[in-house]
Amino acid sequence: MSTVIIDLDNTLVRTDLLLEAAIQFLKRNPFRILKLIGWALKGPLTLKKNLEHQIKIDPLILPYDPKVIDLIREYKRQGFRVLIASASPASWVREVSHHLNLFEGALGTDSENLKGIKKYEAIVKNFGVTEFIYVGDDYSDIAIWQRCKSAVVVNGTKETIAALSHEGIKHKIIESRPNYIKTVAKLIRVRQWPKNALLFLPVVAAHALESASLLSLICGFFGFSFAASSVYIFNDLFDVSSDRQHHSKKSRPIASGDISFFNSIALFILMVVLSLGLGFAAGIPFIKVVVGYWFLNLVYTLYFKKQVVLDILVLSGMYTIRLYAGAAITLTPISNWLLAFSTFFFFGLACVKRYIELLRMKGIHAAGRGYSYEDADIVRILGVGSGLISILVLLLYIQSPEVSQLYKDQSLMWFMVPIMLFWNARLWVLTGRGQVDDDPVIFALKDGWSWICLISLVFTLGVSAL
Repeated sequence: MSTVIIDLDNTLVRTDLLLEAAIQFLKRNPFRILKLIGWALKGPLTLKKNLEHQIKIDPLILPYDPKVIDLIREYKRQGFRVLIASASPASWVREVSHHLNLFEGALGTDSENLKGIKKYEAIVKNFGVTEFIYVGDDYSDIAIWQRCKSAVVVNGTKETIAALSHEGIKHKIIESRPNYIKTVAKLIRVRQWPKNALLFLPVVAAHALESASLLSLICGFFGFSFAASSVYIFNDLFDVSSDRQHHSKKSRPIASGDISFFNSIALFILMVVLSLGLGFAAGIPFIKVVVGYWFLNLVYTLYFKKQVVLDILVLSGMYTIRLYAGAAITLTPISNWLLAFSTFFFFGLACVKRYIELLRMKGIHAAGRGYSYEDADIVRILGVGSGLISILVLLLYIQSPEVSQLYKDQSLMWFMVPIMLFWNARLWVLTGRGQVDDDPVIFALKDGWSWICLISLVFTLGVSAL
């Protein structure tokens, strides 16, 4: 009977289980990084054995490659003996094998690290075969493909494919990942970058925008965008398990396996470098705010995300900190009015985001959260109330002496109040109907009425200033 051997990491599953386990280990306690480094310095076998004892994988939520699953079923239909062999810890391999019920045998790292030639020797010893079809992905698998019957390469790199061709090894290529550029754009959340236009708000609100500060603000905009992208990647890496159990987050590039963990980490480093490079062009005060933003997000990801209401406060603070970033670039102080308005307005938006998640929970606890479905009503009340208070702050601001110094026709600014009331009320009505995306800002960017309200507000302010 002909035999097929299937690799696990980045082949059967579109992820690297060891890297996932290392990140989950750090998520429990970031100060364990020294212990993790110590294991790694002792060699891959020590690292794998220790993580195997510390982390249990859940085979139910892993991102299996549908093309590889279909290939396995086709081989079985043709009468092949299908086995799984991996350099991942043996217990993890057995968990996956038991869950899928597609393999007649499973082999993983136990007393020695099954990588390259060591894996081939273990296959021969444990399965009693020397000629077989090997389905893998990595350059290190070349040592196996040189000795087996034929090769199937899953999402292989150009170097791996070139090496197979150079060795004259008969091979089949399976490509299952989407366009890389589109995947990267999705990973770094380019569509979220418009949020960073808030950097311009302090100087615009103070009527202090000059050509010299505009260039620095543009550098700051992209610098903060890259900083935010690094945070999105960091969060996706650390929240990968809970994201896979979420109705929409499971399609994110890391959770779905559309991009590898290794490439994601490399992109995270690139985003940090680009952010710092542009940040220095925007000024040291701006860099300080960005570092504060990174620290706040780190604490949020590791701790605050699980704390009821506190997580909403921190989320709203992520918007407000953008105002401080813009103010740091131009050294424009943020008025108490703008700070008060933004605090309540952004808290309301953060409540919308959390309320949407609660509506979809159907009485269960959200993975990685501290809420249950019963909390939805109180979150809605907090959000609606906070939005209305922000409009009250706007109303009081219109009557303040500061307005007369910046705007010639103060009376026209009253039109802003009904516009904001309409937008806020409509947002909550549509949210209750389930018609708002997971992120209210993304919804607003795609919503025609939101654009009409924004243009009306800008027009009103412009005419008032003439």
